[in-house]
Parts: sequence; structure tokens; C-alpha cells
Amino acid sequence: MIKHTPYTYLIGWPSLNKWYYGVRYAKNCRPDDLWISYKTSSKLVKKFVIEYGDPTIVEVRKTFQSVLEAQQWESKVLKRLQVTKSTMWLNAHDSRAFDPTTVPRGDNHWTKQNTLAASKWRKRDGWKHASKKVGQHEKKHDSSMPRGDNHWTAKDTDAAKRHRSRMHGLENPNYLDHVKEKKSKSLRENNPVFNEEVRKKISASLLGRKRPRKTFEHCKKDVADSINTKFHGYKCKNKI
Repeated sequence: MIKHTPYTYLIGWPSLNKWYYGVRYAKNCRPDDLWISYKTSSKLVKKFVIEYGDPTIVEVRKTFQSVLEAQQWESKVLKRLQVTKSTMWLNAHDSRAFDPTTVPRGDNHWTKQNTLAASKWRKRDGWKHASKKVGQHEKKHDSSMPRGDNHWTAKDTDAAKRHRSRMHGLENPNYLDHVKEKKSKSLRENNPVFNEEVRKKISASLLGRKRPRKTFEHCKKDVADSINTKFHGYKCKNKI
């Protein structure tokens, strides 16, 4: 019986400074089948081999007891090597969001929109345009708005980056003149301080009240102690 041994490997063309780091975990796989019966599943590598020939470096880097260990180790190495930021690597991605435990299972699993596994799997490379049915109506969401559990902490997704860029840039609707005027008007109308009756009550409550006073060391002013932290003390303009 053939022992199933997942492994990671490295192939390269030193003269061209081109490399590829991959993982093998298929059924009945073993390290001695590398570049004999198995020549990677990457289309980019196959295309490169057709153009430049077989690699001169073929190495098995590490073996594992389980498929999950092999997948996690490959993802860890690809992140450290930053393969997506260098032209010397033929790897198309660094498996940054890959987690085999979140892969949806079952017949036609891509249509299972409501399963947690399908939701996580669809969000690997950022949020897509989604719609949610509410009764007989359909409520559509902006594709730039991050969705999902704890989505505000998912800062490495493209959708979250687009949303932050929009809210921090000139496209932020809060910067539009008519929006600012609408908010200002709402604050003026609903702020109790602008109500004449409320202002009279506040004035009556403060009338005759004596607040502690203090002479400050820098400006030598005799003012109420309550404004010390705002205008005096280490914030005093006369402090040298």
C-alpha cells in the first residue's frame, strides 16, 4: 500500500532567476513522484516549461503527516517570501485567505449563499456585489461596503480598503456642502441650548453661584478654577 505523504517543494531556473514554491497533497502522493509523474498543477509553470524547458532545481522542502499541515505551511512560506510582490516567483497568489475548513461541501455548494462556509469562501478576495431578500422585496447593497461578521476589522480586503478610501477622501458624502448644511440645520433645530426656555433655565441655575477662583502662575490672572485645564496651566499662552 502506497503511503500518502503530503509535501512542499521548490523548483527553479537559476539562470533565469525564476522560482516556484508549491504543495502536493493529492491521493497517494509521495515525495519521489516530484517531476516524474507530477509536474505541478500551475498553468503558469506549465507555460514557462514549454518556453524555457524543465527546471534545473527540483527539491522536496518538507513532508507532513496531514493535508492541512501542508497547506498551512505553504501559505506561511509564501507570505514570508512575498511572492506576489516579486517578479522572480511564478506563484500567482500567496494563499493568504485559504483555509480548507471553510470550503463549502455538498452538491452545487456555490449556490448555497446562506452557509457560513460559502460566505467565508466567497470573501477570500474581497466582498462582491450582494443582495439580500427582505420579504417580497430585494434590498441591494453597495459593493464597496464590507459585509460579514466583524467586517470592520478585515482591513486586508480590497472592499474594506475601497470603503476606507471613500470615507477618508473627497468622495465622502459628509464633505458635500448640502449634506453639511442639512446636518448643521438639524443640530440647530434639535439642540436644546438654542431653545430660549432652556437657556433661561440654565441662566437661572447659574445665577448667584460662586465658583472657586485661582490666580495662575504664568499669566497672573484671577479666573475660575474650572477653566484651568482648557486655557491655563501647561496650556497657558504666557508659559515660557
